[in-house]
Amino acid sequence: AAAAATEDEVAPLSDAQDDQPQPPPAAEENEQHSQEMAPADQAPALADFEKVEVVLAAFDANGDGRLSFEECRDLEHAASGAALDEEAFGAICAELGADPAAGLGSGELDALCASYGSLEPYFQAA
Repeated sequence: AAAAATEDEVAPLSDAQDDQPQPPPAAEENEQHSQEMAPADQAPALADFEKVEVVLAAFDANGDGRLSFEECRDLEHAASGAALDEEAFGAICAELGADPAAGLGSGELDALCASYGSLEPYFQAA
């Protein structure tokens, strides 16, 4: 007859997991904690959506909540020194599903920055 393993010899997988270190808290909790713990002389880090809002506010010259071709041209020039032409702006709008006549709102600007990794240069330009 086969001998049955005792509890001491084989630990069930669920018990073994209980002894493992717990995963770190969710990113939002870490971010909130880091903001609470920021030194007095250092502002808390901004979330990406907040940076997008800063960029939008800085370059939205007419205050309509969207960046027109001219406003995007100014943003691109300030961030990279590159010239943005209307054809490129139209292609960007088409890619993002935005009307070029209306320009880019915060959602489209966020998607643009996520696709091209341009948030930090844009934020620094703001």
